[in-house]
Amino acid sequence: MGKSKVKKRQKNRDRPTGLESVNELEAEESEIGEAESACGGGAIAGFIEKLQSASVEERECGCATIANLVCQKGAAGKLMKQNIVKILGPLMIDENLGVRQGAVGTLRNLSTMEAEDVCPKMVADDVMTPLITLFKQYEANWSPGKTSDKKVDVRTDIFHQAMHLLWNICENSEIAVNILNQSDLIETLVPCLQSSVYGLPLAVTTAQCLHTISENNTHAVQQMLKLKADDTLQSIMGSPHEDGEQLLLRTLSAGTLYNMRCVEKSTNISSVEEIMGVVSEVLTQDVVSQIVAAVQLTPDTQKEEVSRSPDSGISSPEENQYVKYENMVQDVEHSILAQQLALEIAANLCCSEDEEEAWEDLDSSDASSEELFNEEVEDMDQADIVSPLSVPSEIHSAILSHRLIDVVMEKTAMLEPDIHEHLTKTDSGQNVLKKFADSQSKALLCINNLVTGVDLTGLGGLDRLESIWTHLSQLALNKHVLKNLALLEATTSAMRATIQILANNKSNKFNEVSASDLQFLFDMGQQCNMAAVRANVIRIISTIGCLLVTRDPLSPLLRNIGVFLIVTSMKDAELWVIAESLDATFDVFGEDNTKSIELEISLLEKLKSLAPILKTKINQQKHKLGEHLPIIQTARTNLIRFIKYKQTH
Repeated sequence: MGKSKVKKRQKNRDRPTGLESVNELEAEESEIGEAESACGGGAIAGFIEKLQSASVEERECGCATIANLVCQKGAAGKLMKQNIVKILGPLMIDENLGVRQGAVGTLRNLSTMEAEDVCPKMVADDVMTPLITLFKQYEANWSPGKTSDKKVDVRTDIFHQAMHLLWNICENSEIAVNILNQSDLIETLVPCLQSSVYGLPLAVTTAQCLHTISENNTHAVQQMLKLKADDTLQSIMGSPHEDGEQLLLRTLSAGTLYNMRCVEKSTNISSVEEIMGVVSEVLTQDVVSQIVAAVQLTPDTQKEEVSRSPDSGISSPEENQYVKYENMVQDVEHSILAQQLALEIAANLCCSEDEEEAWEDLDSSDASSEELFNEEVEDMDQADIVSPLSVPSEIHSAILSHRLIDVVMEKTAMLEPDIHEHLTKTDSGQNVLKKFADSQSKALLCINNLVTGVDLTGLGGLDRLESIWTHLSQLALNKHVLKNLALLEATTSAMRATIQILANNKSNKFNEVSASDLQFLFDMGQQCNMAAVRANVIRIISTIGCLLVTRDPLSPLLRNIGVFLIVTSMKDAELWVIAESLDATFDVFGEDNTKSIELEISLLEKLKSLAPILKTKINQQKHKLGEHLPIIQTARTNLIRFIKYKQTH
């Protein structure tokens, strides 16, 4: 299994409007409810009419109403069709600060929608022009104001909401990043990393934005270096932390410096050892203990059911408990997000740049699909396309000195069932569960890269690697993992990489493999809805089969493996999974000593019947195969060769 470069993915973020006026609209619940049910037609047209009103109050009210409406299922698409971005965009620079705040908050909400095309459509509707104009209205070295009750002033809140909006859009649109590069807006953003001046929340959002735009962005990195952003980031990395938010800021700083180092490779930027030091420290934080502490405060009711003491202005004990619980949950979320990022950095440090470039060169080949189909393909498997490369010595040393494999393995552990149950009782608790599972997935993908990139000694020896396999196998049996396809994919990816290294080092771990052990894998490989999981399972089973082939006498379990592979090759819905299964068949039954089992399961006859079916499917889908084309073409070629070989031996 090759190492995987962890790329930015759209994140499921909180969707606060940042609008005080939303709270003032509680009296209009009936109107909003009507909009939610209609979610189009006259209701939306009425709200949009308010946005275009000459009245400040009407515009502000329209922004607040649509800010709530955006988060309703199906509303975002309908609003986009009504050109809501083109209408709200100019309101971000409205003369009235309340309208500005409402427009920016609403667009921020819109940018968090999970549909992948929302942010690109917002860019196409020119959201960047008024957004950049808004940022440039803040003079150099501006500082936040304070209200009489020490809350953030409206002008600062607008800037913070705009920073969130910029981050969301740039994370989902390369065009937005290019526009940002041309605007020279970096000099406005970098100073906001100073939490002592701008406050921790704004510093964190700024760091998140800079971390996103600094990835593979030479122009942005050079601008940041001119502004000595690396010095600021290094200073943050070395600062202490008292809570999850500060921990997140430190991790983002390390991640941004890693991005800058990848682009510039400057000796002035933090060394790998310094970056890994922060990664290791972040990953050693005991998030589970934080979760347990929060669970002990889990309220019996949701916030809306908690009552305030009438007319007294004094919060009830129940409300105080709820507020304390929510604050603890937020701190947990910050810590989990910090660890997710630390795991991404660690995974990418273990991913050779040369290997990544080789895969990108392959994917961007100028040859057409038709040319590739007509080209004779040499015998090879996926591992031959890119030779396995170990990580550079500097990174290898840092991995060993910080015991990274052990630290990352700890992050894959499941929560205790009672803790999991408690967290399901509140919306915020469920959000923690989701983030925790995302963190586990990143840890497992990091394990995949570590196992592939670090030598056996660095992994702790064969015994340690076998214990890792045992842990991963048990994880795959967990009911919560089986229900979470992303987590299951990450688990099987780590299993696939681990078993391959065990096989390469002639582990005896699988000498006692049983039919029931295999049956679990067979069921997963045939029943899971995710193709990537099925492909991983095929490779795991293939590796076990290759180990069993070396036994004398042959293991009867090879018959079960052969039946599974041929059934998968004939029935799987995905052509590339069929190709994986065929390649696995060639690997397991490639030698002459398996003839008796081949005859028992009619392997050759079934492969002969499959050949014309495979050819037809390839011809039908050849223009849609994309990145899976190489392995599919190889499988097709090798199928014919395999049949010819078996017929003559």
